[in-house]
Amino acid sequence: MNAWALRTLRALVSVSFGFGLFWPGSVAGAATEPRTPPATTVFRLSADNVAFYYDRFSIKADGNVRVDLGNGTMVTGQTLVMDFRSNRMLVAGGVHLTLRTATHDGAAFADFFDDNRSYFISLATKPERWTFADANFTNPDANAAQPPDAFNLPDFSMNVPVILARRVTIGTRSFMRFAACRVAPVGGVRAYIPFPGLYVNFSNDPNLAQTTLAAANAGAKIKLTGSANATTALALNYATTTKFGVGFEQNFISQKGWADFSAFPLNGSSRFFSAVVSDAPSNNLGFQASSVLNTYPSGSGLPTSTSQFSYVQLTQSLTDAYVQLNYRFANSNLFAVPRDTTSYPGVIHLFAPAHPSAVQLGVNTSNFQLGRALEGNGRFGYGFNHNSFGLQQFGGVTYTTIWTPYAGLSLFTPPLRLGERNNLGAPYFVLNASGDRQWNSLPHYLDEMTTAASLTKPFHVGSVFLEYSIENVKDVYGAAQREAYPVIVVPQAPGYAAFQGFATFRTLTLGTVYSPNPFFALSVSMQKNTDFPAPVPELFTPTQSNVLGVNPVPNYLGQAPYALPINLRIRVNPSLSLNAQTAYYFNFAGQTWNGFQLQFLP
Repeated sequence: MNAWALRTLRALVSVSFGFGLFWPGSVAGAATEPRTPPATTVFRLSADNVAFYYDRFSIKADGNVRVDLGNGTMVTGQTLVMDFRSNRMLVAGGVHLTLRTATHDGAAFADFFDDNRSYFISLATKPERWTFADANFTNPDANAAQPPDAFNLPDFSMNVPVILARRVTIGTRSFMRFAACRVAPVGGVRAYIPFPGLYVNFSNDPNLAQTTLAAANAGAKIKLTGSANATTALALNYATTTKFGVGFEQNFISQKGWADFSAFPLNGSSRFFSAVVSDAPSNNLGFQASSVLNTYPSGSGLPTSTSQFSYVQLTQSLTDAYVQLNYRFANSNLFAVPRDTTSYPGVIHLFAPAHPSAVQLGVNTSNFQLGRALEGNGRFGYGFNHNSFGLQQFGGVTYTTIWTPYAGLSLFTPPLRLGERNNLGAPYFVLNASGDRQWNSLPHYLDEMTTAASLTKPFHVGSVFLEYSIENVKDVYGAAQREAYPVIVVPQAPGYAAFQGFATFRTLTLGTVYSPNPFFALSVSMQKNTDFPAPVPELFTPTQSNVLGVNPVPNYLGQAPYALPINLRIRVNPSLSLNAQTAYYFNFAGQTWNGFQLQFLP
């Protein structure tokens, strides 16, 4: 128990006081906000050449243009332009408007989807300008005024398309779904790769971007198909732990919820099957559930191990507060010990008897005002943890159930400007402090106190900031303190013998953000960490990766003495941006540059 307590002191604080689970691409614990579904008009377009220009966010089609607006309405012509920013479409050149009961010849047809107005230059007997309202094409109005730019045809001669196809389905204000197409992976360069299909989403619903795929050092997600309410994607990711992997992801949304399912890597021996479902039955109640299943085949067709981790969360909003109920459970191995090992020839069957579960009911207040320059919020609740195989050993007793009531308070200031309040270029202070206590059905309690102060000077091209923070963690066992934290003599760090469950982590950070224009942003910060006890490499045996494939704690307590995090974002061209982040640890524990991640984004 002693080594366990020493290794997990800091991790215990983060788990105890922040029960909410962190899931890639989502905010666990947040109820899904009900949304008003956008009015989406879906139509199908085909032509000899359909080109999508990302920098203009427009489609231009040429040759035998054919637009199926649904309800028996068809528009044909020689050229089409669809501007997704203004949500307007124009068809020009030998236009033929086909209705269920009539046909009309004309020079141009324009549809302003947001205004529910369509405009048509008729060539029936003499040129006339017709206006249709609410997609009612049987009653044209020849006297209504039309916008002067209704039939403007933009010039694309200086732009390079990123997608070339012959057929596409368009959902206004929502998506484009291309059939067999060619894609330029580097925007602005006419080098194309064939794809069986491609889906482009530009809906304002953030839930279409939810994901259950784990983070990667580098990767790309190719959305093969989709609609206004669903996407199907192929993921190509590289991580230092799993190497290159191919994954599958399916996302669904509704008016008040969303769901996401994924499998990764399909080409690896250890696969993760993940699912998250979120719903808001009412404006004040939110529900979220998640599960991840990990299987590790042996190569002989029989899996060596299968692990599972799941959680369920309910959030109920109140006046100036919210109540949250969390339940999580895990199985380190879903298999029992095999009675007959001969049934597993050549297989080492892993069995780890651990099935922990936890329940927590908590209340979090909204921010409240204390005077003119101080705000705060509070939290309190009760937790229950259980593992029939044992959670902790202390005093010769194995505890299978632990109760953990807790309470906490945070105080912080808004930016306190030095100088004129309305001078946005003036430097400003921000002060904050938080304290938490977790009681325990074991004979101990856990305290955490964090204080921080920062000074920021904005500039027209970025900012410079200085921050100092102190975190104190106390695991208090009273008279049994040394039983819980006995003297450990570490030759490379003699001061470690004084550690008895009280830790202090100090961090001094000097950083800058440089962004001279919208196409470039660089963030660099230098961190000096002064911890007690001081971090000692290889002090602990590295723990086995959990079901998410992540090592939960390092093999030392504290942080590297020096760290240099760097984040860079570059807009390569109008349709491609590059994100890179890494950190330098000055050869602590053999670490130099570590955690390099590279992302290519629109």
